[in-house]
Amino acid sequence: MKTLTLKDNFLCSGSSYSQYERERKKQYFETPESAKKITEKNSNKIKLGLKKQKSHHGNFENYNFDKKTFLLELKENKCENVNWTALGKKYNITNKSGFFPSNAGQILKQFAVKNGIQTNKFNSNKTVSGRDIIQRVRRKYLRVRGLSVPHPRPAKKIRETLNQKIADGICNIGVCIAPKVCTVNRINSTGDLVVTQEEVYGRKFPLQKIREESLKEQDELGVLRSGSNEDYDTLSPEEVINKLHEYGKPIAVTSAENLELLKRTERTRYWKCWHDHSDILNHPYVNFMVSCIYDPAVYLSNEEYQLKFPNRKQDIQTIVEKPYLYILGQSGSSDIDQLTYSDTRVEDLKEMHKCITATSMNAPFQDVFRMFSGDNPARQFESGQQRGGHYSCLCGVHVENHQNFECCFRRYPRSLQQRTEKLRNGVQWKNFHPVTNPNPFSNLRVQQIQDELDARRIEITDTRKAAVLKQLTDELEGIQRPPALLCSMSEGQNTIKDLHLETYEVQMCEPLHDISNVVANLITELPYHLPEREIQKEYEEFSKITIGDKNQIRGSDARLYAVKLSKFTQTKYEEGKVDINIVNLCNSLIEIISIAYSKADARNARQILRMYNQSFIFGQLCKSVIGNPVKMTSRKFYGTHFHSLVTHAPEAYRLFCLKSILTENEERSFGSLRSISKNTSDRKPCHIIQNAIIRYNAQQHSSEKQNSFLQQDSFISKQSKLLPPRGPSVFQKSFICSRTGLFQSHLERIADYMMLGENFWWSQDETSVTFHEVHSIQFTLIQRYSTSAMSQL
Repeated sequence: MKTLTLKDNFLCSGSSYSQYERERKKQYFETPESAKKITEKNSNKIKLGLKKQKSHHGNFENYNFDKKTFLLELKENKCENVNWTALGKKYNITNKSGFFPSNAGQILKQFAVKNGIQTNKFNSNKTVSGRDIIQRVRRKYLRVRGLSVPHPRPAKKIRETLNQKIADGICNIGVCIAPKVCTVNRINSTGDLVVTQEEVYGRKFPLQKIREESLKEQDELGVLRSGSNEDYDTLSPEEVINKLHEYGKPIAVTSAENLELLKRTERTRYWKCWHDHSDILNHPYVNFMVSCIYDPAVYLSNEEYQLKFPNRKQDIQTIVEKPYLYILGQSGSSDIDQLTYSDTRVEDLKEMHKCITATSMNAPFQDVFRMFSGDNPARQFESGQQRGGHYSCLCGVHVENHQNFECCFRRYPRSLQQRTEKLRNGVQWKNFHPVTNPNPFSNLRVQQIQDELDARRIEITDTRKAAVLKQLTDELEGIQRPPALLCSMSEGQNTIKDLHLETYEVQMCEPLHDISNVVANLITELPYHLPEREIQKEYEEFSKITIGDKNQIRGSDARLYAVKLSKFTQTKYEEGKVDINIVNLCNSLIEIISIAYSKADARNARQILRMYNQSFIFGQLCKSVIGNPVKMTSRKFYGTHFHSLVTHAPEAYRLFCLKSILTENEERSFGSLRSISKNTSDRKPCHIIQNAIIRYNAQQHSSEKQNSFLQQDSFISKQSKLLPPRGPSVFQKSFICSRTGLFQSHLERIADYMMLGENFWWSQDETSVTFHEVHSIQFTLIQRYSTSAMSQL
C-alpha cells in the first residue's frame, strides 16, 4: 500500500491553501491576544476563589525534616543570601517514600511563606521588586536525538513542492487542449470599467498514458489471466481448444493458429467511454472518462483470484472497471461546443493499435474501444442523433410507438457504419461542418428537401413543405450528422477503420438513468389507477413519504424505493386491497433491477432469458394497470427511459453485463469536481480545471477512499432479500390468444431458446406457458461482446 505524503494528504483533504494554513496555525500556535486573555481569566478565578492555585508541594506533613529549627534559623538569619536547595540538603528533607524531592528548595520556600516569613527580603541583590531575577543564565537548547516531533509544513512550502513536481513531470496534470477565450469585465483601481480576455484551456490525459497506467495497476494486482509465452507453450492442444470454446472463439485449422488466437483473446482489453455535461462554479463543463470492461477471458474471477491470493479479498470487476479522468474542459451543451473536443479524441484513437507491454509477463496487450455509455443526451451527441424530438432513441422508432411493443421489438440496432451510410445516401450531408453547419438537414428550403428525397429515391406524393419535410424526417429517423468521432469523415480524412472503431457501439440504454426515472414515474402515477379511494390515499401517502419533494432521485435511492414499493404492495395484497397484477408489476421491476445490477459472473443463459421475459411482463403490465397516465403525460411515462428499459436493456444484456454499462461512478465524478472547485479554488476560470484535476486524481488514488457504491449495494441487496421469493415467468394462454402478434414479437427475440423445444427452457399446460429460468440450467454458450455486435443480434 502506498504511503501518503503530507502533500498527498493535503490534496485529498478538500481544503484550500488558505484554509489549511488557518487550521495549521490554530492547531499548533496560540496568538498573543488569546494567551493574554486565558492568563487573565485564570488569575481572576484564583483571586475570586473559584479556582485553586496550582500547588507544587502538596501537604507539608508528607515531608520529614526539622521544621522548628528551620524556621528559627530563617528568623534569626541576618544574611541576605539564601540558597533554598542547599537548605534542603542541610536539613535532609525527604518525602513519604524516603527520597530527597527534586524541588526541595521550592518546598522549603513555600513552607516558610506559609509560616509568615517574608522571603522577599532574601537575595535582594539579585531581584527586581523582590521577585524577578536580574540576570538569567541563557543556556543552549539540548539536541534531542531519536525523537520525532510532528511539524506540518506551511501551505507556501506545499505549494512550492507541488509546483516543482508538476514542472518535473512527477505530478501529471495532462496536456492543454481546446483553447477558449473567456471575456470578463471589471472595475479597475481608477474606477473605469474595463473588458479583459484570457485564454482558458481544457486538459486531457493522453489515452496512451491511461492505458499504460491501468495495465500497470492490473498487472501489479495480479488480476490478469494471461501468462508469459512460456506458460502458453505448456498447454496441450486440447486445453487450448477447450479455452477457445469457453470464450466463444472459432477453432482454427492448426494448433499454432489456435494458440495465437488464445494469446490474442486473453491479451485484448476492451474499453468504455463516457461523457457528460454539467456546471462547476456556474460555468458549463464537459467531462470525459474511460474505463476497462470486465471480460472473463482477460481477467480472473473473484474465486480464481481468491485461490491465487488467499489473503486478498477483492471485487475484480469493480477494480477493472474503475473510471479514469480523460478530458475536462469548459464547454456549452451545444454540438458546436462539444465537437471541439473531437479532434483531440481522434488523435488518441489513431494510436489505439499500438500495443503496450505488461512488465511481469513481458507480453503485449492490445486495447479496443468497444462501447459508449451515458445518459440519453450524451448518447445522442456521440451517435449524431437529434436532441429530443420525435426520434429521441437511437433505434429510430417514433416516440408515439414507444408503447407499441410489436414495432419496438422488431427494430434492430444500427452500427456506426450503418448510421453513416444512411446519412450519406443523400446529398445534403456534404454541407456538414462541425462549426458553421453541425446539422445540415435543418432550415432546408422546399427544393433542397425535394432534391434530398430524390437522391434517396423516395417518391414525393405531396410537394408542400410540411409533407416533404415529414417524409425526410421519417426517412432519417433522427440522424442529423455523422457520429461525434467521425465528424471529419465528410472530408474524407478519417474512416471507421482509420480510428479502429469497427466494433465501437453506442449503447441504446443506460440502466442508471432509466431505472431511476421509471421508478419515480411509477411511484408517482400508480396511486391514480387504483379502484378505491381509500387505497389511493394510502399509496399517495407512501409516495409522499418515499419521494417527498425531491427534484432528483439518485440511482441507489430509486432501487431502494422500488424495494419499498414492492413490500408495501405485497402487504396491501395480503390485506385484499390491491390486485395481483400490481404485485406482479412491482415484482417484475425488482427482477429487472436485480439483473441490471448483478455482477458479470451472474450473467448466464438463464438470466438473459429472465431479463427478456420480465421486461416484457413489466411493459405489458404498465399498459394494463396504468394505461393512460393521469398525473403526467403519456410521453413522459412511456418516454425514452421506459422504452430503453423494456426494449433495449435485454438486448444489451445479450452481450454485456449491464453493470458494466452502468455509469454510477462516472456520474459521481461531477459531484467531486464541484465540491473540490467550490472549497479549494480561487474561482478564476484559468485555474479551476488544473486545481480540480490534481485534487480529483489525488482523491481517486487515496487508499483511504471508501467505495460508497459497494456499501449501498450491500444494504439494498439485504433489503431485497426480505421480499418473498419470485417465481418463474408465466404467460396465460388467454393473454397469448388475445395478443398473438405481440407475443409472437416477444418470442422472436428469444428464438434461440424456443428452438430447443418444449420442456427444455419452457413448457405448457392447458392454461399457461411457463419459462424455466429460476433453476440453474446449464446451457452451452452465451454471446459475448468480444465476439458479437448489437447490430448482429
